[in-house]
Amino acid sequence: MITTEHDLRLRHLDTLQGVINRLSQNSFAIRGWSVTLTSAILAFSSTQGNVRGALILLALVPAWIFWGLDAYYLRQERLFRQLHAAAARRLIDVNSHPDIEPFDMHLDAFGHTVAPWRRLLLVPHVAAIPASLTVITVSVSLFEIVSR
Repeated sequence: MITTEHDLRLRHLDTLQGVINRLSQNSFAIRGWSVTLTSAILAFSSTQGNVRGALILLALVPAWIFWGLDAYYLRQERLFRQLHAAAARRLIDVNSHPDIEPFDMHLDAFGHTVAPWRRLLLVPHVAAIPASLTVITVSVSLFEIVSR
């Protein structure tokens, strides 16, 4: 079976779409883990005596770490979407720029077109869950201080 360049480029687009889907799923899973771990630490802290306050603040750690990871995955997803768009343009127009070789996964050419991950921390759908977890954790901590 002889595979044409057109077929290779179509497979490349399928591969890129698979990567984009996995990045999106990873982002979703990270949000779930963030809520789960923060909730578990808060629940565990409620059973502890004199170390309760420190454990409550420890609940912020997974929320903030997963916040950064979520922003990172969003940036990677956006970079792969740019590569996918360029590969699709190349499929339609052989003279398009930049020239994307079949199965090229290099994202360097698109780095300037996507915001850095630190700026993506403030995108509403990225910040919503960690901000909520932070507010809940700080509220629980303040309640703990006031109730002493």
